[in-house]
Amino acid sequence: MAASQFLRNNILALPSPPTEAELARYRSMRLDQVHRRIQQEKEAEMLRNQKESSKSPSPVKSPNQQRVAEPVSPGTGWCVSTDSVKEEEDPMVQQINIIHKYIKQAKLDHKYDEVKMLENNLKELQLEHSRQKAGY
Repeated sequence: MAASQFLRNNILALPSPPTEAELARYRSMRLDQVHRRIQQEKEAEMLRNQKESSKSPSPVKSPNQQRVAEPVSPGTGWCVSTDSVKEEEDPMVQQINIIHKYIKQAKLDHKYDEVKMLENNLKELQLEHSRQKAGY
């Protein structure tokens, strides 16, 4: 009894689904909206590029200036920048130095979970390097 009452009140009161013609109209309206938005974004980007090109060249930033946090999109995520590495170093030492740089950069970017992971990797590398130096 309660189930049939529920069905009458809730299910039967729902609006009917759209017809094929209505669906086609909704799709075309949505497609038009998307095309307009894309066109507006392109125009805005062109205006930004024109403004930037009309300005005088920006001063060169020194490497000691603090990095500004860049927005992270879901597709790209956070990654570290790489620097050139000396060719004559031991590969294990190179890797240790690279991880030191990654830790420093992750701390600057407030990526503390990456810092913890990199510090663990660094400890493992240092242990392995000391084992190799000892000849084990």
